[in-house]
Amino acid sequence: MNNYKLEAFSSINDKGIKDKSKSNYINFALNCEFAPNQSSQCITFNKKYEHVALGIDNGSISIRKSLKNIKLKFMEDLKIADQSICSLKFSPNDDLLAVISEDEKLFFLKVEDNYTVVQCYNDICGIPIELDWDTTSNYVQLINSHGEYLIYNIYKGKILGT
Repeated sequence: MNNYKLEAFSSINDKGIKDKSKSNYINFALNCEFAPNQSSQCITFNKKYEHVALGIDNGSISIRKSLKNIKLKFMEDLKIADQSICSLKFSPNDDLLAVISEDEKLFFLKVEDNYTVVQCYNDICGIPIELDWDTTSNYVQLINSHGEYLIYNIYKGKILGT
């Protein structure tokens, strides 16, 4: 188990330098439960359910119950891809989680059903770099390693690719 030190400062002195002696200094350790040969690649937060989703380099996602207790797992790590998770993001309505992986796949998981995969698309045509949702939670936009801009409807698949 790895320990990470997180420091927070509540004030900055007149020179703009963080000064521990003149601020409320917070120091606490987070215990990460990743194996020594694994690491987290990306993170997203669900406000509605207060879940944190971490993308792991072994193709799994780790769901944690809240930011208040990051050690508390909501469920066991969910293996969904064969390669690293590149990016993941909750929909604006917090009901779905979109995940892209280095093995050129786009997954949609339903939060309310214990992160069940509701759709998987493997026509990304390159390693996905980043993704984002539209405001209606119906479409995901992404860029792949070939510089192509792709739009996916959750249930109908790719609707636009350039």
